[in-house]
Amino acid sequence: MKIDLTKSGFPDKSYEKWSIAFEIAESTSGEVFRIDSSSSQPLIIAQLSDNSLDIELHYDSNETPLHLNATISAPIKLTVSATPAYVFLSDGKRILDEEWPLGKMDFSNATCSSGVVASFTDDNTEELPFKKEYTSDIENWKPYGDNTNIGDCMPFADGDIYRLYYLFDRRHHKSKWCLGGHRWAQVSSKDLVHWETHPIAIGIDEQYEGSICTGSVFKHNGTYYAYYAVRMSDRSPALLTWSTSTDGETFIKSKRYITLKEPYEGVSARDPKVFETDDGVFHMLVTTSVVDKEVGALAHLVSDNLEEWKQLDPFVTLDIANQPECSDYFKFGDWYYLVYSNFGIAKWFKSKYPLGPWKAPEDNLVAAKNVGVPKAAIIKNRLIFAGFTKEGKGYGGNFIFYEGLQKENGDLDFKKVF
Repeated sequence: MKIDLTKSGFPDKSYEKWSIAFEIAESTSGEVFRIDSSSSQPLIIAQLSDNSLDIELHYDSNETPLHLNATISAPIKLTVSATPAYVFLSDGKRILDEEWPLGKMDFSNATCSSGVVASFTDDNTEELPFKKEYTSDIENWKPYGDNTNIGDCMPFADGDIYRLYYLFDRRHHKSKWCLGGHRWAQVSSKDLVHWETHPIAIGIDEQYEGSICTGSVFKHNGTYYAYYAVRMSDRSPALLTWSTSTDGETFIKSKRYITLKEPYEGVSARDPKVFETDDGVFHMLVTTSVVDKEVGALAHLVSDNLEEWKQLDPFVTLDIANQPECSDYFKFGDWYYLVYSNFGIAKWFKSKYPLGPWKAPEDNLVAAKNVGVPKAAIIKNRLIFAGFTKEGKGYGGNFIFYEGLQKENGDLDFKKVF
């Protein structure tokens, strides 16, 4: 079904999904497309300047309009689902924005004016199914899409499989009104040479989800538990939660939440790391602050079922206000290790005991200063840290890998894997 918008106006609002395809001559400038409604704000305005198209969309649930941008090199297609509203812009080859749940658009009184050839269609062929990829050049690989990057890494050793969950980043954290719009994606390898991609593990399904943030994966009795914080679209405090999976690939959200109480500061709580000690107790470390002392800390929670958590005294309390981010914990050989980052730089600490006390060697930098929040998994007796490159472009970059080499005294040296 196709309707010429310049002749027939806007279609009935009953269509849940619609797309507009239009061609624009290179000499065109200024406003080239508009959909008005009965409200004071137009639904859509498209303007062209210097061969760059800016599309502004207004939704009833957000005060700030969403802007999509594209360089005119092919016919442009704008696709929006009305309830809930998802949107992406395509130039025929690239997706220029994800299908974010944004709100609702009321098309019942909408009219369209256009100086270009445009058509409406209810064709859903714009959906991009997952396509398996393989690479042996993982440090130069990036996920499909426009301006994509690797964000925080969350490696997990699943038998002989090195599952590398990571934050799928676009625009260096500037997607979804600079909230990040991150989702958990995954690549995996059995030999750290040959890698394959997997579908999005944990995606954004609700309007309130501004970003699925960093966390950790823990496997118990055949079930994978992924713990993380949800950054909220309305800038309210993030929600600590978890999702579960039976295969380590596709996760189902629990819709249950973990709340920190005093003396912890709950608004910035994030980066949960879960592990188990030999006595069968599950532990969770959470980035936060101790309110009355105004210092950064790792909150400590325990559980016997991975769902109900009891709050304890801090696992670690710093002597500075900066919070310890993206913590990691593991046992390697006869030593236990704790890792966390301050100001984007990761440090490691060692102990002979599972819960400390922790000792900081003179040089306890993890890998190198240009490695963003590295975390580790042990595969085939190798301690492999994964992070993202920091190259002065803002958040996100490429994968980067270092191996931790253990000395007799428990100290670690690091060497590049590739």
